[in-house]
Amino acid sequence: MANLDFTPRLAIAGIEESIERSLRKELEAEGALLDQEAESLVLVLSGPGASVPELWQAPLNAALEGEDSLGELIVVFAPSIAAGAQGVDGAYEWACTRADEADLALRFIHAAPLYGPGSGGLFGAFAALTRSGAPLPFAESENRRSLLSVRNLAKGILATLVEDEERFVFADGAPLSTGEIAAFIADGLGTSAKFVSLPEALTKGLISLVSDRYIGELFGDFELEGARFVGEGSEPELREFAPHFATGSFRMGSPAIRALDIALASAGLAAAWPVMLVVLGLGYFDTGSPLFFQERVGKDQKPFTLVKFRTMDVDTKSVATNLVSAAKVTRLGAILRKTKLDELPQLINVLRGDMSLVGPRPGLFNQLELRQERSKRGVYDVRPGITGLGQVNEVDMSTPEKLSRLDAKMVREFELLDYVSLIAQTLGGRGMGDRVKRP
Repeated sequence: MANLDFTPRLAIAGIEESIERSLRKELEAEGALLDQEAESLVLVLSGPGASVPELWQAPLNAALEGEDSLGELIVVFAPSIAAGAQGVDGAYEWACTRADEADLALRFIHAAPLYGPGSGGLFGAFAALTRSGAPLPFAESENRRSLLSVRNLAKGILATLVEDEERFVFADGAPLSTGEIAAFIADGLGTSAKFVSLPEALTKGLISLVSDRYIGELFGDFELEGARFVGEGSEPELREFAPHFATGSFRMGSPAIRALDIALASAGLAAAWPVMLVVLGLGYFDTGSPLFFQERVGKDQKPFTLVKFRTMDVDTKSVATNLVSAAKVTRLGAILRKTKLDELPQLINVLRGDMSLVGPRPGLFNQLELRQERSKRGVYDVRPGITGLGQVNEVDMSTPEKLSRLDAKMVREFELLDYVSLIAQTLGGRGMGDRVKRP
């Protein structure tokens, strides 16, 4: 953007380590000297922390300490997608006050949400989901959001050094929809994003069961008005950086697995709701109470309410399934148990965060031996699941030690391939639920 006839000397500070690290690399690639008698201090307030003023002062104080050669402060305010443009005026006022206190000139850059190598959040989640082949419910997304790569931010910062203005607004280029962002990330990974066509209102409703915060991240509009475009738009930048986004570990309980749970459970409910309505109707004729709610042991042994389609008589005692007589299973219940359709409502538990699609099956609080065996093996460190290693190997809660050993093995060795494999085996009909007591 700018042809500089001098070598910029900069110091960099920020509240997101990955962004600060990437910005340093890009500025050095542009010919800037860093941390050598710096004349300008660049403070990057980015991501969720940009909306928390209490986090801004510490990195500034640390960066100013011992820097006697500084002449100006460049504050980059780049809030997350969910936050949008909120707080920019307050950030500018704060920057003005801090610059005056330090007797520094000020340049203030309002930047679109930043991304680059190591970025997680929305970018990392899309990278993880497209790699897994999970369907994305954004085929009909029409929202628009501006973005700015760290590389283009570096170019923008250097351009401001030869301009007289105090305030700047930067973005990559024209805003993109959520679907376009996902598609470009997938393309950069050498694959294609798999979209499922769902009404936006339905998708928002399902996601809101988890948190309203995700709705802002996925469907919010954030078109940065008056932005100066830097570079050639977001498309080539997303493609180049996609392999380097932080997808997170695919260990059980990781954010990446949680993102997969949300996507697959949403798609599963959207696809299965006609079947669920039929089962619900049949259940009224079968028992008069088609849904079954029961308190179960969740992550960290905290209680949660599990929901299933009822398969037994209404007066059945709340005990382990292997202690219940087979005579208590209704005619419809036998079919539901055999086909595993009774488990479908647990997709709601997954969306609520009570459960994962894959994990140790949740037991009852009165199953003391099972709780003891699982506790000493760390099984309760993760969310319980709809299916797991014990289920596909036909090991149920009637053998607590054997089951808890399989549970612990699954938690300890879990990777993405296990997640996909266990779901596929369950859908393919392998395994079973807990056996009822036979006469």
